Amino acid sequence: MSLALPVSAEDIIDALFMAVTTLVGFLVGGVVGLAVGLFAGYAYLDLTSRIADLEAAVNGLARERDELRERVAELEDDRSAGGHP
Repeated sequence: MSLALPVSAEDIIDALFMAVTTLVGFLVGGVVGLAVGLFAGYAYLDLTSRIADLEAAVNGLARERDELRERVAELEDDRSAGGHP
């Protein structure tokens, strides 16, 4: 009496099919994951670039505001010092 399990050719074909589909699934999942990761990385870099541009614009406006305040203060000092009645 044999204790071996009966294995047919259909069982071997099914096992090979499942192994191939599993491998293909992992590869497709890896490619999709890579694409999503690259897209997210590109979006992050684009977002940080835009934030840097906005920060530069805000800093420029703040400098301009300070320069205008200094200019207004100079003009008010000239006016109060009797430069113009």
